[in-house]
Amino acid sequence: MLERDIDQLMYPRHDSDLRIARRLELLLIVFLALLSIAYLGKGFYFGIFRDGADVYRRWNEERFLLGGLANPRMAAGFARRGVVYPSWSYFSGIVLFWPPWPQVLTWYALVNLACLTWIIAFVAWYAREQSKLDRLLIVLSVTAIGAICTNLGVGNYGLIMLALLTGAYRADQAGRPVLEGLLLGVAMLKPQLAAPFLLIALLRGRFRAVAAAALYVVVATIAMWIISGIGPLVMLEQSAQMAGAFAKTTAGLLTVVLEAGVPYRLAAPLTALLCAAIFTPILWRNRDRSPMLLFAIAAVMSRLWTYNLNTSNLILVFLLLALWRLAIETRDMRATGLFLAVGASLWVPASLSEHHVVQLAEHLTWLAGIIGLLILDTRAPVSEDIEEEDQIAAAAARR
Repeated sequence: MLERDIDQLMYPRHDSDLRIARRLELLLIVFLALLSIAYLGKGFYFGIFRDGADVYRRWNEERFLLGGLANPRMAAGFARRGVVYPSWSYFSGIVLFWPPWPQVLTWYALVNLACLTWIIAFVAWYAREQSKLDRLLIVLSVTAIGAICTNLGVGNYGLIMLALLTGAYRADQAGRPVLEGLLLGVAMLKPQLAAPFLLIALLRGRFRAVAAAALYVVVATIAMWIISGIGPLVMLEQSAQMAGAFAKTTAGLLTVVLEAGVPYRLAAPLTALLCAAIFTPILWRNRDRSPMLLFAIAAVMSRLWTYNLNTSNLILVFLLLALWRLAIETRDMRATGLFLAVGASLWVPASLSEHHVVQLAEHLTWLAGIIGLLILDTRAPVSEDIEEEDQIAAAAARR
């Protein structure tokens, strides 16, 4: 903030320009506030009273695996086709789906509310050095994401995943690798989103965090094997088969490969290896830079390397935060444009994202956002905590 004040003294702007910029920011804040109210209100209402389709499926899957009373028709389908996720994913489901139906809908909504509260607190913490107006803008930019409404309405894991990953970010910044690893391990309940973030810990040499995550996954897998009596390899194969069915309903890199006539059993690993070959060197080269930059890269990778639905768009909060901070700290109009473009791709209603043309435009926007971020972010390659320590040391040296 001191640097901004000095910059304004050395390079003063015209008062009318500042007023116009402030009014535009206020208009955007009002728009995002109204959008947030609409999305959150609709999401919680549908999640508790009208929809909750994913909660119903996960609840029945848990009952089927734990030997409880499940819907007979769905239980027969699970026995014939298998379940959606790998075995370790259902270990955390013991906590998420323990109440009876339909009380579980209210319980799951409370879990989502707690996760949303934590996410808002995380965003406010990340923007703590900026003005109140700028902090309000970025908080509302997150709560106005259309995927929040979808996740709340159907009861997907999106908010829980984001809360776990932001918790891992805070744990990393606080120097608590075991907690970081445990949170990443729990986040592996949706591995197609969490795996690239675990790759960050590996490339940065956070081996205690990687070991803690691996230990959680192993313990959770063995526990579900004992409880359900179904082998983990069998459930993993079933999960891969279900992923192939879902992949046909989305538009992305995997869909392009599938439409080229490549069968899913080849298209899935081919797409994953291609994305890994592109993004892993980028992560490695930038491993000593800001953690948010790395999380932004991982977020785009997680959205591209395999199939994902609209509910997964919430993971791109990290890209949005990185672009916002770049725009605020550099006052570069190109960064501001990228922030608004990525934001607009996330703020649109989920109903629009169902169209493949819109999904293609979204993917191109996210790619442009991460490429622009890597090009424009030429600041010192260190984390926020190290930046603060360097500023303190520099101030002490000047005394």
